[in-house]
Amino acid sequence: MVELLLKNIKLKEEETIILDADAGYNCGKNLAYLETKPEIDPYISMHRRRKIEDDYSKDKFKYNEQNDEYTCPQGKILEHLRDINHKGQKGSLYGGTLEKCIYCSARNQCVTGADIKRGYRTIADDAYAVFRNAMKAKMQLPESKEIYRKRSGEVEPRFGNLKTKGMRYVRLRRLKGVKTEFFFATLASNLARIIKLQSQKAQMA
Repeated sequence: MVELLLKNIKLKEEETIILDADAGYNCGKNLAYLETKPEIDPYISMHRRRKIEDDYSKDKFKYNEQNDEYTCPQGKILEHLRDINHKGQKGSLYGGTLEKCIYCSARNQCVTGADIKRGYRTIADDAYAVFRNAMKAKMQLPESKEIYRKRSGEVEPRFGNLKTKGMRYVRLRRLKGVKTEFFFATLASNLARIIKLQSQKAQMA
């Protein structure tokens, strides 16, 4: 989508495109790719949709880039243990210690799964952690929240309008069919908006 966007829009010197995207686009590969596109200014939600609220999920641990370590919600440090390589994906493993975790009051909530055998909490980070952390910090800024808030009023209503008109799924198959169907649906939606605006202007005149 970004490649097509840059191909179709001719930018002036030092001009940038603001890109708003929801949490469905916040994977590490996407964030790393956008770092290579200085003409794109991304604002991507880092919110994680969880069915059950977990006070000790990975996103509750704060990463310190300078010391290359994590701090857990209880204030204990998870240090870098070793580099890892899982199916070709390089990353790092961080962990606490038995002394830190075994007597912790939150042990039963925090140390789960494979960590139970180790006796202490670990966190595995892939090579994209630095990009996720940077976007999280960016999205906490007041100006970023204001820019992202516009998305709900500029982008979402278009899809919502189509849904209220009955387009909750496409009837045609294959890419060509879906493109054709969506084209006529959005064309009809835009014509309806134009007619409505013209009618409002006529009433005000």
